[in-house]
Amino acid sequence: MRPTFLFLGFLWLSAIAATVAQDDASSSLTELVAMEEKFAKAMREAEQPVRDFEARYEQELKQLQELAQSRGRLEMALLVKKERELFREKGERDYDGFPELRRLREIYDEKWPTLSGEVDKSKAKLLESYSEALRPRMEALTKEGRIDEALEVKKRVDALEAEISKLSIAHPDSRPTAEMARVLWEFKSRASVESMKGCEVETVPDGLELKGPKTCWVESRRDFSPPFRIRARVKTDSTNIRFYYGKGILAVFNWEMNVEELRLRDPATYRAIGVPGAGSVSANEMHDFVIDVRKNQIEVSVDGKQRATMDGAFDSLDSPVGIGPAVGSVVTVESFQIVELE
Repeated sequence: MRPTFLFLGFLWLSAIAATVAQDDASSSLTELVAMEEKFAKAMREAEQPVRDFEARYEQELKQLQELAQSRGRLEMALLVKKERELFREKGERDYDGFPELRRLREIYDEKWPTLSGEVDKSKAKLLESYSEALRPRMEALTKEGRIDEALEVKKRVDALEAEISKLSIAHPDSRPTAEMARVLWEFKSRASVESMKGCEVETVPDGLELKGPKTCWVESRRDFSPPFRIRARVKTDSTNIRFYYGKGILAVFNWEMNVEELRLRDPATYRAIGVPGAGSVSANEMHDFVIDVRKNQIEVSVDGKQRATMDGAFDSLDSPVGIGPAVGSVVTVESFQIVELE
């Protein structure tokens, strides 16, 4: 996390204070300042292993530079000096004639991906937790009619989500599969999605639980155009696992009117299609769903077996992707990803 990002976190608090009278802002601002300070401290602690690793590497380089200087090896001393200045930058390095420097860099390159990946995962969790903690404050301010303050909180949430997206792209945390396609987006927390029709999102041991009074869903905060793959591991406590794309519902499993029938809808025209005997999945058990959305065909599979295909003209579609329960069902999402599909 760049220091400027944390610094900007305190600037948005100043913006909130400027939107209202001091007396009105004092209580909410005090709480938000405390939250921001706690978040900043946690982020610094999460990044400490990286700082320690870089400090050790810089110290090793310093010692090597001093050794080269003491032996009168000017070319090596200059190379080590340059490495000390630019070691964070990526790129090929020609250190073949200098085995001591080459070995130091090899050790750095071997350890850095694992260390940075672990640190970024920790940072992503902190970002998600903080984003989730800010949302109720944003909603409360909105209900109180303090729209300018709520808008400033929303800007902070948007900034947090942008950082989450960057980390997700840098270190996609996908489940191991034979097909390691690039992950374009992942439903990792409440901060990853927009809630539609009052869909509630709660973290449970199995993943993320979705429920609502009637029909509701969550959807990605970005749009997708074919071709792409929806890859999800999901369960329902009863009926209705509903996937969304295009004009609305894309596929319904365990449809409440007939659990055996797979309900599909053309995402471009919203024409309904029923596939007898293809819609049932066992309740209270995780299932692996794969929906391939191509420009002229959609293919639906569950647990590695094809359930249905649907032909159509989907090449002009560009919309969010979603998932949700309906008619009182509770859907639990262990994983939900959009991945590249050639």
